[in-house]
Formats: sequence, structure tokens, C-alpha cells
Amino acid sequence: ENGLDARAMAHLGFMHAHGVGGGGAPANNETAVEWFTRSAEQNDPVGLNGLGWCLMHGIGVERDANAAARKFKEAAALGSAEAMYNLGVLQLRGDGGVDQSPPQAFASFVAAARRGHQLAQYQAGVMLR
Repeated sequence: ENGLDARAMAHLGFMHAHGVGGGGAPANNETAVEWFTRSAEQNDPVGLNGLGWCLMHGIGVERDANAAARKFKEAAALGSAEAMYNLGVLQLRGDGGVDQSPPQAFASFVAAARRGHQLAQYQAGVMLR
């Protein structure tokens, strides 16, 4: 892929999503999705999570919480704590057609928390109250 590895593609996705980089370039969500997709196609957990985030929020693509959950599950299986947390958020809310399941959400938060994800640590603690 023109000498770019999957992780570099994921980082390009984040740069386009947030409008960072040389010259203060504005965000370009469609280009971000293209880079995340190219990274995800190579099973990079950062790219999979980034694509899931875009799908979860309808950023540069039509909102599809079920597709987001699938991408988060793929990234989580590759060890992404951020994806575990994002999956937990979808499971807790029962968002966009994803079945609401506080027990599954708690398990996702605990898995992410064990990998040092601070928001997941907080959310798991809140759920124990």
C-alpha cells in the first residue's frame, strides 16, 4: 500500500478526523474513513477501532451501531483497550440496535480496565456502586 503500514494508515485517519497536521488543515471525515478502512482491511486494531468510532457516531459514513460493534469486537480481539471500552459504551446504552446488556458492558469495561484504560476503570467502578 505505497509503503505505508496499517498503523500509519490508522494514524492518517486520526489526523484527517481531527484536522491536525501541517498548515492547520481542516478535518476531512470522508478521507479519515478511507484511511481507517484501509488500515482495518489489514486487521490493524487502531484502524478497526477508528472505523468503529466513525460508524458509531456517523462521522464520514452513515451511522451504524451494529457495524461499529463488529469493528470494536474485531479490534478488542486484537487487544485494543480503546475498542473494548467503546464496545462497552454501546452495550451499556443499547445504542442504535445494539442490544442493551449491562453485564456485557461491565465485562468489556473490566477487560479494558485491566489493560490500563482509565475511562473503563472509572466506568466499571461506577457500575459497581
